[in-house]
Amino acid sequence: RLDAEVLLDAICDATGVAEKFDGVPEGSRAVQLWDSQVSHYFLTTTGRPTRTTVCECERVATPSVAQVLHGLNSPALEAKLSHQAGRISTLNRLHPNDDKAVIDGDFAMLEAEMQDVLKALRHGGINIVAIHSHMSGEQRRVLFLHYWGIGPAEGLAKGVMAALGKTKTK
Repeated sequence: RLDAEVLLDAICDATGVAEKFDGVPEGSRAVQLWDSQVSHYFLTTTGRPTRTTVCECERVATPSVAQVLHGLNSPALEAKLSHQAGRISTLNRLHPNDDKAVIDGDFAMLEAEMQDVLKALRHGGINIVAIHSHMSGEQRRVLFLHYWGIGPAEGLAKGVMAALGKTKTK
């Protein structure tokens, strides 16, 4: 799992919308925060340590209900996703109708599911950008697949849904 600071920076990179931290110069990234006292709900919720000791054991790596609820209901995350100068709005302006929709995303799947997922995505006209593993030594190997495509929105959606149907994710 990504550290809280890395996760927030990744969200900012993916959405194209920078984060503003109180008392820190504009354009600063979460990984650059030297003081854990900079108040930020996302960082606190996702496990940033308080840094009261030098022990890495302060960092919380286990997922929590609060993290899931924040991810689903956060006005700050919603604002990043819908920001007019953000990546999603820019893509919508470049391809304003359903005939030229853009899809870009990721799958995490078991290694045994990969071939069926690949076939479903390619059948749906979706390009495979990368396949790799973020972990080592896991008992059931998990692979990550990044995809991208342009085409009719309904066809792209059907392609992703067909690929999702090939996994054990329900």
